[in-house]
Parts: sequence; structure tokens; C-alpha cells
Amino acid sequence: MAVEFQTVRTEQRAIIELWGRVPFLADVGDEPIAALAAVAVRHTYAQGQTIFLEREPVAGIFLIEEGVVKICRYSIDGREHILTLLQLGETFNDVAALDGGPNPACAVAFTDVVTWQIERANLQSVVTRYPRLAWALIENLAGRTRHLLGVVQDLAARLSLIHI
Repeated sequence: MAVEFQTVRTEQRAIIELWGRVPFLADVGDEPIAALAAVAVRHTYAQGQTIFLEREPVAGIFLIEEGVVKICRYSIDGREHILTLLQLGETFNDVAALDGGPNPACAVAFTDVVTWQIERANLQSVVTRYPRLAWALIENLAGRTRHLLGVVQDLAARLSLIHI
């Protein structure tokens, strides 16, 4: 019994450390990180397995413990467009977890993958208790928005050159 309890404590400590290594959560403090880890659920996926599909109801926010996750969308004619490949310590599906809308893209295990998922309701509960966590999520989303605006501007400039 003592060995089992010690194993649970060691695993919980490892989960807390994993959430604590997420760059945008670096300054939120130990208590909010422990609260996130407490509501996170571990999932494993085999290479090629779908984690969630675009337009399905929000699947929550995910953190990668192991492996590589492909974030992609499919065109009407079925062509796959890989948006990004994510790995250890990166989160995904933040947008849907925050706004409650459907998943904005598909997530597929590019390799064998281990993730930690927090459902939207649990995320809301933790964020309500820890305003620093709320700000960290907002600042992360704002940073991603700035990056995407730069990408859109670059693509618009390239398209205008093609039409000249």
C-alpha cells in the first residue's frame, strides 16, 4: 500500500513538473500549476490515431508529454494541410478550450503520443480561482494572434506580387 501511494505521489509530481515547464505558465506559481495537473487526464494514442477532428465540440486543452502531434485541416477535396507539428511540453486546442467553440483543426498522433487533457469546464474552474493563470492564457493567445497577423500580412504581400 505504501509503495502504491508513493508511486501515485511520484507520478503526480511528474505531471506538475510537466505543466510547470510550459513556457507561458512559467510565472503563474506552483498552486495554479498543481490545480491544472489535478484535473488533467492522461491519454495515449498510437501513431496515426486521431485525437480529435475539426468542427467537433471542444475537446479541451491538451499538453504533450511524449511524441509528436500533427495539427492539420482538410480541404473540401480531401487534401491535408499540415498547420504545425507539436512536441513535448507544447499545448494545443487552446482556442476552443477558451472560447467554447468547436475544435478549429484536427489533431492526429504523428508518432505514438501521450497527452494530458483538461476539459473546458475544469479549465474554467481552475482559471476562475487563479487570475494569474487567466492572464497567462490571455497573453499566450495574444502572442499567437500577433504571429498569425504577421503570417496573414506576409501571405497578402506574396499574393499581391503574383497578380502584378
